[in-house]
Amino acid sequence: MNSFIVATAATVISGIVGAMTGYIFSKYPFKYSNIIFVTVILGLYIAPQSILIPLVRVMGMTGLYNTYWGLILTHVGFGVPYTTLLFKNYFESIPGSLIEMASIDGCSVAEIFVRIIMPLAGPGFAVVGIFQFTNIWNEFLFGLTLTRGKEFQPITVAVSNLVGTTSIEWNTHMAGAMLVVVPVLLIYIFLMKYIVKGLLLGSVKG
Repeated sequence: MNSFIVATAATVISGIVGAMTGYIFSKYPFKYSNIIFVTVILGLYIAPQSILIPLVRVMGMTGLYNTYWGLILTHVGFGVPYTTLLFKNYFESIPGSLIEMASIDGCSVAEIFVRIIMPLAGPGFAVVGIFQFTNIWNEFLFGLTLTRGKEFQPITVAVSNLVGTTSIEWNTHMAGAMLVVVPVLLIYIFLMKYIVKGLLLGSVKG
């Protein structure tokens, strides 16, 4: 349940933020927008281990250590560069004439996003949701360092703690591993078409 709460919340938040930033970068370029976009994307190359100590200190100072929100915000921070890139590529395949016609009709940037872009962004949200949810579900490092005890511990950390100090009960350990694998396996089996579509995001320009 801890993993489900964290993965679902972080996926939704990072998906919405990524959709908004990707929309602006793809349809409303501004001064230095390319530099800002590259700066955001550089977040994909930040190794989690390199910021682990300051991250734990900040979480402790803000009272977010060992909470759902501590894990959620961490995953959102690392997920936004990825979701921004995917949505930017996806929105670039939407014809610019739709934006122009809506602007002529008097729609604001926010209204165009809500009334036109969002209804067309279903495939993009599906792909982002699949990749983000599975990545967060399988994540181990943040779950290990940003929680203590079992109250907010994700399933990957709980399974690793099944190993005893003197011996390993392999039947229990394998049962726990199956609980981790099955949800992700089902997602990839039944939503494979969206995963394939995600590999083609932005390959066709409008």
